Amino acid sequence: MSTRPRLISITFDNIFIIRFRTFNVIDDYNREVLGIDIGTSIPSLRVIRYLDQLAEWHGYPKQIRVDNGSEFTSSVFTDWASAQRVSQTLCNCL
Repeated sequence: MSTRPRLISITFDNIFIIRFRTFNVIDDYNREVLGIDIGTSIPSLRVIRYLDQLAEWHGYPKQIRVDNGSEFTSSVFTDWASAQRVSQTLCNCL
């Protein structure tokens, strides 16, 4: 098991040809891609489930950089982040 990441960035990319999204999790310290989840819909509960799976290998990060998408501003996600002692930083990600 590796050490706990200091800061991770999580973003979504939309692929319009097939209409699916990718959920990207990147360790900002060493730019390692920790995981990519692909689906047509990735709501807050799926984001949480995926981050919990990644935490089994990498531990929970100290901080997550997020945009203001509904997946990250929902009370479910913010409550989960608080429970895991993960602070959130808002970015102007495009």
